[in-house]
Amino acid sequence: MRGETLTQAEREAPAAPKTLRSALAVGLFWNASYQVFSTLLQFGAMLVLVRVIPPVEYGRAASVVAFLKVLNSASCARFMSQGLQVPGEEEPDWTAHWQVGLVLQLVLGLVCLLAAAGAWSLPEYRALSPLLALGAVGLCIDAPAQLNLVMLQRDLNFARLRLLAACATLLATGTTLGLAFLGLGAFALVLGGNVLLSIPFGIDLLVVRRWRPKSGWFRKPNWRAYRPALAFGGQQVLSGFLQAGQAAVTAGVLPSALGFYAIGLINRADGLFSSTALRISGLISETVYPALPKLLDDEERFRRAAGLFVKLLLLVLFPGAAFLVVAGSDLSRVLYGARWIAADPLLGPAALAGLALGLTAAGYRVLLARSHLRACLGLDFLKALCLLPALCGVLWWREAEPYLWLLALGGLPPAWAALRMASPSLAPGWLQGTLVPTLLPAATAAAVLAVVVDDLGHDPFLRLGGAVCIYCAVWLIVLRTLFASTLRELCSRAPGGSLVQRALFLRGSGEADAH
Repeated sequence: MRGETLTQAEREAPAAPKTLRSALAVGLFWNASYQVFSTLLQFGAMLVLVRVIPPVEYGRAASVVAFLKVLNSASCARFMSQGLQVPGEEEPDWTAHWQVGLVLQLVLGLVCLLAAAGAWSLPEYRALSPLLALGAVGLCIDAPAQLNLVMLQRDLNFARLRLLAACATLLATGTTLGLAFLGLGAFALVLGGNVLLSIPFGIDLLVVRRWRPKSGWFRKPNWRAYRPALAFGGQQVLSGFLQAGQAAVTAGVLPSALGFYAIGLINRADGLFSSTALRISGLISETVYPALPKLLDDEERFRRAAGLFVKLLLLVLFPGAAFLVVAGSDLSRVLYGARWIAADPLLGPAALAGLALGLTAAGYRVLLARSHLRACLGLDFLKALCLLPALCGVLWWREAEPYLWLLALGGLPPAWAALRMASPSLAPGWLQGTLVPTLLPAATAAAVLAVVVDDLGHDPFLRLGGAVCIYCAVWLIVLRTLFASTLRELCSRAPGGSLVQRALFLRGSGEADAH
């Protein structure tokens, strides 16, 4: 029990698995399943909505959503996430998070209402006023949902978390479609995307699980006791503002320097890596990260887990980037068609830029699990600083390819700094035991594929199929031959790993501990 009121319903199905290893395996399944479900549902809804909602309504909704994103950069979710940082069996002060969350969301809602009043007084913005007022409602009711989300993440109860997320997505998508057919286009988009998604999580917390804060929660929050969460949330807010600032500056520079056609090509090139390797690494990070702070009471166990976490991410990022550098054009032809052939020269540098982001994120997550907030904020500033050469270069050359190459090169200092600062939190010898086994097989497979790729024919589907088979075969052979211990370590902790070990004739090294 947390000290707050809970019922037996909290321990009913879908319940969190008992061991950390099984919890992460189940969590990976649920997170991946939800990603597939959400992507398919939203894609189908998009195909309908673009035919029903006129562009002007999309424009109004986009303006309001952009403003709500700025407000959400300082939402209670940033501060409640500190609950994931509490190590071991200690229990976060959920009542304090509840108190501060309610206050903060009400303040943000009031700011949004003031913006709605201001928009009403200006004739050219008056149409946005009701939408801003609707967004204020979503801000005010978001605190219980965010609290429940962090609780479920901390408990590693991904089954319940993703079932609730699926219910929220269904509710939001169905309502958006229904209201769109009634002619309420912008209202439907704001309601579905910024209000309804919170409702299932709030109902689950307060009605189904009957969670209640401790008595006296309505009094003034104890800001001194809440200081760790304020420090953590403050760093997250500053990081969010830095990221938003980078996006805003980039959006302001590129149209005049490159034009919208080149921006479209860049987006397609970026999307190829972000929708494949980066999405998989993000899925792994989303599943594993909540477990890392729990291990801080056991230094040796934390180092092993963090090292395995980084190794798994690199084992996804390096092969994904290397494949796109060599055969990205074939994948682009299958997914995007021949109309995007002009993006082919951009695929390699875009993949390398995405790789740098992924490496930075790997080290960043380890530092954040340690609550090294200054180091994380320093990395955010370094990333912003390293964006400047790319922006200066695009203003000088006014071409997309040099811009992406400069972006990839600018990503190297943050990636190196993140992994360097995270190294004391990893097992000794992690560099040799992690970087070489993840990079060398990918580089070897890419080199072999580069030699034979031109002999795979002209049909894009056959070329892509042949490239995937050759690349995966060489990658697996090198990994199995030279780094069997790495492969054995991963298989021993992965669900179904024993089957893979037998298929690859890997001798077991005994039962792995339940990490």
